[in-house]
Amino acid sequence: MVRQLGTRLGLIALLTLLPLTIPVVPVLAANVVAVEPGKLTLTQALREATHGTVITVSPGTYSEATGETFPLIVPAGVELKGDPANRGKEIFVTGGGRFLSVTVAGQNVTIVAERDSKITGLTITNSNKRGYGLWIEGTNAEVTQNTFTGSKNDGVMVTGPSQARITSNYFYKNSSDGITILGKAQPVIIDNLFEETGFALNIDGLATPRIESNTIRNCVDGVVVLNKAQPIFRGNRFEYNQRAGVAVVGEALPDLGTPTSPGNNLFIRNGTADVNNAKRSQETILAYGNQYTQRKMRGKVATEANPAAVPLLAISDPPVRPVVPMVKPKTPPKGKPKSKTLTAKADLTNGKYYVFVTDPSPDTKLLKTLVPTLLPRSHQGQDVLQVGVFGSAQNAKELVDKLSRKGFKAITQTS
Repeated sequence: MVRQLGTRLGLIALLTLLPLTIPVVPVLAANVVAVEPGKLTLTQALREATHGTVITVSPGTYSEATGETFPLIVPAGVELKGDPANRGKEIFVTGGGRFLSVTVAGQNVTIVAERDSKITGLTITNSNKRGYGLWIEGTNAEVTQNTFTGSKNDGVMVTGPSQARITSNYFYKNSSDGITILGKAQPVIIDNLFEETGFALNIDGLATPRIESNTIRNCVDGVVVLNKAQPIFRGNRFEYNQRAGVAVVGEALPDLGTPTSPGNNLFIRNGTADVNNAKRSQETILAYGNQYTQRKMRGKVATEANPAAVPLLAISDPPVRPVVPMVKPKTPPKGKPKSKTLTAKADLTNGKYYVFVTDPSPDTKLLKTLVPTLLPRSHQGQDVLQVGVFGSAQNAKELVDKLSRKGFKAITQTS
């Protein structure tokens, strides 16, 4: 007994002299989830996320091929965080799926942002037909330091009574618009760069966004303001757009600067006009306190008698343009015939047969669900919207018939 006790004491003494090694396991905070290709999908992480969860996204491609199911729904209070410092240049979220919008019916969407959500540091692309990258409907989502590129319709759609904040993003070559703002949305759009898209901003309905400190360059039209929208523009830079820096139709009334609140916008070498007031009423648009290289106006636009000239500023280099993985849209199942869909060319310039909608106040929200791009035009002294251009009369007639069935007045005009 004494011997056994002595042996045990000896072992205890020996163990106290040995170094104690405990494996160190990295543990993320309880509300942080790490996602990376091949391990955990965004779809899985978002389904389990609760208010306050931060989902960190590693470099790679996130698509249907890697197990994602679209649209990805970012729940209320959840943050989706990639690489904001580089605007997500190596983090590609690519794809789209059917989303039923309360205000604009069924759409094809990559990501839907719910209340108090935050999306940062991703590259978002929806190459599906009429695909939208990000959908914000009636929420106050925060969207910052992302890249939106290659979507077949818009980079971002903001609709409903939304008060989203969209800051420091890069919009490049989305087929229709960088951002569309509909309904009674009141988003804040600050410090974004828009390049080489149809319209950088399409502002419609009763929307009253604040557009501040953005650069809009090399687009067809920089901004188009429709219906009764009343956006405020302060400190933006409109440069080298093919036609107008800002085009206004319908009953829209943008604020580009007043005598007591200068716009401080720069208009640099835009094509046909810096501001194009194409409103039938020709109600005057205020554009005080801005700078111009040539000051080209169409329609009634009020400015100072001798507005300031833009200094000879060097054009800043754009960020590195993204290379987006090409993901083919889903192929219809065998045995089901493909539905015949008539789509007008996005640039609306190549072709002989033009299609115009001639309604005095067309429902542009509905119209944009039927055709990808709306361009303000004047036809025989009347404000119209060009919605398509085709190489054959038959294709143009089919679009006119399609629009007529939806209640629009449409005509064909040959070039």
